[in-house]
Amino acid sequence: MKYYKYHSISVYLLRIIGSIFLLFGLVLSPLVPIGLYRIVINYPKIIPTESLIMLGLIIFFLFLGIILTNLFPNLAVDSEGLYVRFYFRWLFVPWENVVSFRESFISALVPSSRKLYFILVKKKLTTIHWLIGLNQLGGWGPGFLVSQSISDYKDFAHSIKEHLVS
Repeated sequence: MKYYKYHSISVYLLRIIGSIFLLFGLVLSPLVPIGLYRIVINYPKIIPTESLIMLGLIIFFLFLGIILTNLFPNLAVDSEGLYVRFYFRWLFVPWENVVSFRESFISALVPSSRKLYFILVKKKLTTIHWLIGLNQLGGWGPGFLVSQSISDYKDFAHSIKEHLVS
């Protein structure tokens, strides 16, 4: 099995920022029942704005934290399929589930010398990867981004294109 890891400071920075957002969301999450209680108690009257703001911030922190930490996963490839690192475990995607390998929506909008690529798969990934797929206009399916700063990018891109289902 061949492993591909990121050694780019920008990917590490995204993961750190995502972890901080996730940590804030988790620290604030015990306040959710209090905010919901205040909204339910005051429902016929005026809903407390600070409770809505608090709930919105908690959801925003959790959502952004989960997305940013998993936007550029470390990857591995073997003859059977693709392995995607999701937090502390590896998710296996057989080659027949890999649908496309194309330039990402972000790269198409913002031209730069470092292109980002988006890999769309049929299934076998998490809900978070479905959200990333929707974010990249990848259609209805899970996916993730791959940067050219991943180790041995050309070798990785060649293996993906070689096994890509038409």
